[in-house]
This record gives sequence, structure tokens and C-alpha cells, in this order.
Amino acid sequence: QLPRFPFLARVGFRPFNDTIAAEPFGADQFMTTTLGPCWAGHHRVSHNTTACVPCELGRFRVGLSAMMFCLPCEKGYYSEYLGQGACTACPALYTTPHMESTSIDDCVCAPGAFLPPKEEACVPCLEHAV
Repeated sequence: QLPRFPFLARVGFRPFNDTIAAEPFGADQFMTTTLGPCWAGHHRVSHNTTACVPCELGRFRVGLSAMMFCLPCEKGYYSEYLGQGACTACPALYTTPHMESTSIDDCVCAPGAFLPPKEEACVPCLEHAV
């Protein structure tokens, strides 16, 4: 069973990050609701529901969280499955040209490496090569 977090919010107030937020209606008046966190690789659909959905391709979410979005994979990483709790690193000497990559096929030779003709893997550039 997931733990439940107390959550204070004004109607229409959209919390940010994992902060337990409170914003008054008026003089010391609050609406209180309890939202359980989502498992790793999932995010909340909205601030007024307990529904959790898997992170999209190219995105991830670590640990239990009440966040309403997943984070994009950084350059050099990819996430090719829904609901990932972490992104997968490209092989050594490879990176991705952008964030939010969705496949190992997005991995290309990193700066300082190249793919020689008839080779299958990136190799480091030779120092002082022309």
C-alpha cells in the first residue's frame, strides 16, 4: 500500500514539484484533500484526482511522487518504454542530439568520437588528427 500525503490547495491552484502547498481561500480557510503518490515511472493526471499514468517515451520519474509530469531524459540518455523510473545511457562514446530521446537508435557518436567507414561502433578521434 502506498503512503498518502496530506495536500492543501485552493481550488484551481496547481501545485508545483513535490512541494506540499497551501494557499488560503480567505482568512485562514483551506480546502484539504489527501493524494497518494504515484509509483516510479508514473505521474498524476491532475491535482484533483488520484489517477496515475505511465511516463511517456523519452521521459521518466524516480521514486514515489505526487508530481503531475515526468522529467525528460537528458542528452546521452533515452527511454524507449512507457512508465520508466530511469533513462538508459547511450553506450560509451555515444550521445543523443537532443533531450527526450526514445530509442537507442537516437544515440550517435559523441563529440570527440567518429564512426569510421565499414565499422559498427564509434571510436575516439586521434589526437592532433587533421
